[in-house]
Amino acid sequence: MSVIERPMFNPYSFAEEERDNIRHISVQLGFLIDFENDFSAGAALMHEIRRQMKRNNLYDRKAQNLVASNWKSVVARDGAVILYKIQDIINNINASLIDVPGFCSFVDQEKKNLAAKAFRLAFPDANIIRQAVTHTPDITKNTEKFSEHTISGDYDNGNILLRKVKHIIIQPNVSGDVFTCSYREKSYSYIINLEVSKKLNVIIKDFIIAFNSASIRKIC
Repeated sequence: MSVIERPMFNPYSFAEEERDNIRHISVQLGFLIDFENDFSAGAALMHEIRRQMKRNNLYDRKAQNLVASNWKSVVARDGAVILYKIQDIINNINASLIDVPGFCSFVDQEKKNLAAKAFRLAFPDANIIRQAVTHTPDITKNTEKFSEHTISGDYDNGNILLRKVKHIIIQPNVSGDVFTCSYREKSYSYIINLEVSKKLNVIIKDFIIAFNSASIRKIC
């Protein structure tokens, strides 16, 4: 994976009424890079946990396997929240650009939009999975809420296959590198591994590069 360089903007190169929003966009782009780095670190940690489990044959040691599985769960839950944050930041940046037409004229709109679309296609359920992860107590606080989030029928997350289940709730869990949960009568999954992390790195890098022409190195 390549290091993503944050573009530096000179707000004073643009109209006064745009400067605060430009500063805000700059901060948001920095957060975008930080969160991509966090996801990359999580994917690397997930890879290492799985490697250690296999090397030490922890799959056959119940107590140690439980601890390692919990580590994986922590990484995957954090990854789910990070993906939502990235999605939210991309949306916020796009909304902010409406108020900075001068600055926006320097942004490669096609490249930015293609990167945003690539993220949506790669992680289509980022918001829903985050909801399931962060609102587990609300989902299960009573029988009415519980029933809203149960699933019925066949269930297959790529590692576990269940046939003709009835009204079960999929608690957030990790099988291999697949994180799965249920929310509003459907099951949702995402993968956290090195390959997915590389894909995210490319997407975020492309999104950031779209702003390079607005950087101080280009216009000053």
